Amino acid sequence: RQPNTESALSLIQLSIGQLQLTLPANTEPHWIGLLLKGYQS
Repeated sequence: RQPNTESALSLIQLSIGQLQLTLPANTEPHWIGLLLKGYQS
C-alpha cells in the first residue's frame, strides 16, 4: 500500500463532510460512491 493512503482517505472524509453540509441526507450514499469511484479509478 502507498504510504499516503491514510492522508488521501482523510481528504476524502473531509470532502464527504463538506457534502453532508450542502446536500440532502438521501443523496449522501450516491456522492460517497462517486467520490470512491473517482478516487480509485
